Amino acid sequence: MKERKRERRKEGKEEGKKEGGKGVDIRCQGEGEAVPVPPEVERDNPCISCSCLKSIVVCSKRRCPQLEGCYWKLQQAQGQCCQLCKGCVYKGEEYPHGARWSDGCSTFQCEAGVLTVSKAQCHLPCYHPLPSDHSSTCCQSCPECWLEGRRVGEGEGVSSRADPCVRCMCLGGKLTCHKKACPVLSCPPGYRIPAPDGCCMTCQGSRELISPPGGRCFLNGALYTTGSERRVDPCTTCMCHDGYITCQRVTCPVLNCSHHHQVTREGECCPECSAGARLESSCILHGLTHSPGEQWQLDKCTTCVCHSGTVSCHTPPCQYLNKPCPPGMKRVESESECCPRCEEAPGTCVVFGDPHYRTFDGLLYTFQGACHYTLAEECGRGKNFSVRVSNDAPRSHSQTSSRTHTYARTRSLTLRLKGVKVKMCQKLRTKVNGKMVQPPFTHKDGLFNLTKAGQALSLTTSQGVKVVWDGWSYTEVEVPLALRGLTCGLCGNFNGNSSDDLTTRGGRLVKNADRMAATWSTGRARQCRRRLSRNQASLENQHSSVLAPAKPRAARSCRASHSRAMTQCGLLNATVFLSCHSVVPVDMFYESCMKDMCECRASRRCECDTLLAYARQCQRLGISVEEWRGSSKCGGLECPRGAEYMTCAPPCRANCRNPTPNPRCHTRRCRAGCYCPHPTVLHRGACISPDKCRVITEVQMKSSCRPAVLTRQSYSGHLHS
Repeated sequence: MKERKRERRKEGKEEGKKEGGKGVDIRCQGEGEAVPVPPEVERDNPCISCSCLKSIVVCSKRRCPQLEGCYWKLQQAQGQCCQLCKGCVYKGEEYPHGARWSDGCSTFQCEAGVLTVSKAQCHLPCYHPLPSDHSSTCCQSCPECWLEGRRVGEGEGVSSRADPCVRCMCLGGKLTCHKKACPVLSCPPGYRIPAPDGCCMTCQGSRELISPPGGRCFLNGALYTTGSERRVDPCTTCMCHDGYITCQRVTCPVLNCSHHHQVTREGECCPECSAGARLESSCILHGLTHSPGEQWQLDKCTTCVCHSGTVSCHTPPCQYLNKPCPPGMKRVESESECCPRCEEAPGTCVVFGDPHYRTFDGLLYTFQGACHYTLAEECGRGKNFSVRVSNDAPRSHSQTSSRTHTYARTRSLTLRLKGVKVKMCQKLRTKVNGKMVQPPFTHKDGLFNLTKAGQALSLTTSQGVKVVWDGWSYTEVEVPLALRGLTCGLCGNFNGNSSDDLTTRGGRLVKNADRMAATWSTGRARQCRRRLSRNQASLENQHSSVLAPAKPRAARSCRASHSRAMTQCGLLNATVFLSCHSVVPVDMFYESCMKDMCECRASRRCECDTLLAYARQCQRLGISVEEWRGSSKCGGLECPRGAEYMTCAPPCRANCRNPTPNPRCHTRRCRAGCYCPHPTVLHRGACISPDKCRVITEVQMKSSCRPAVLTRQSYSGHLHS
């Protein structure tokens, strides 16, 4: 049976070849050589050409050139593929219609058999131009890329608003401008219309050219004999040579006076400024002419005025242009305002690490209580919101090991509003009144809005309270200025005075953070007190307090990993955070980081929470510390460098070492996180184009299901699997 099927398929192929059926490849020899087209095919399709490619005849249809603006079309011979426009000849070399080129400081344009030659006309929209580099350009340049009050971007080409024929280009921070020369047209004036660029005219319509005998030329309805020369207009002289016309045209310079002051004398080519223009004492700046007494806005920060031919500009000083805002203030920038300003900031309380608390008023302390606690709430009769946290119990000392692991963390948090309970748990799982929800989610009565912000959850209430939760332990609570002095809990009272933040539930000010925090326990108070007492006794009298230099016990428990802790936490003292040191003291954060590292398992990146907390505090004050993630290999809350947060994406994503992931990955469950959008791939913590991947000369990784997910602990190539 199989042999019969093979024979039938072979017979079918042979019949297809005989019938010239579709889909049959014709074999050939002579790689790259042209293959003659059968006359019966070429007669009806003169644009088809064939060649031999990989031993198979490949045919294609030739594209005809565009004839836009062509007035003289050549006669199309029988069997000719395309009708062509009359071209030009220069120094014995033919050029097609529409060709443009330059030779030194001369420019050449071919339009339907007429070649226009003109000298480059430079334009300088500045007072102090740079010397000309004749090796690369005929025109001088301006030292800055400004044209008519607007900044020109690097590599950008723009036209002047005053004269559309002036074209400027910014290269290497220098602006070079020249005025375009309009070509001489072969069509009569009645067939001319404005070109799309608004500078020159172009021909509309076309005629089939019958070349006159004896090398004569047609131009604007006139017949030229070969060798004859005529002046077409005061700026243009044309000559006919063997059927082709070459015209020399003068390009007029750009004038610095307004149009109503420009006059052209009889018989002259170019206009000039009138005597009235020279007496008006106008000012010229960036190529624009301003009248005496005129005032204009150069940009949103600079105001200029023209006075007796002189331009004077004034820029008001900005107090916080290169200076961060003071503590308790935030930086505000507006497109409509010149200078950034600082205004009173909302209160932000942060919980991070083992766990450490930075109150609304800036007090930093550590408390390792293992229970449920009121983090922040509105005190008094209103009590419109309450945020509670649930903390893990720290581990006690091992009797058989010299190492001590006492790392605790915030396990979940609960926000209570009027009749609503929102619980945020590990891995960003969220419940509203006991039911699981997925962001984005908006409460039916508008009480709150839940969204995904990078790799964290962000919840904002109608009152203006904002909660950020990273799904592991990092927490931020932000309250509006309307609640100043009206909050209580572990985050303090938000009254601008950090010295009274260690206030108990009963209103008593204490000196010990443990004593204060224990009073804010909620739920099963008796069980919490027993657990806290047991943990405190097992931790060898290690009391939480306002952070101070490291205790001897901390140093003893950290000997095995002390060098690693100093290396990881030392980034806080590095140059990446240097601009923030004078505004946000780093010592307390450094002690927090060292404590976390000494009590942390070696497999975890416990320094990341402290680095994130310090970086976020700097950024809230308007201080840029964007490079901290790359230096620390900690991901932060935002998706880094080109990544996008996706709630459901394939677990296998491409990276430079594995550009073609396992094709069976679609059968696996999706996962949430920061992913590189298609077609980019992950490389060293950033999403890049595949063609930018460095060449890997070693043995390529086998196809494996390793997703290109960027995690908060590490996004520089350590992938979730």
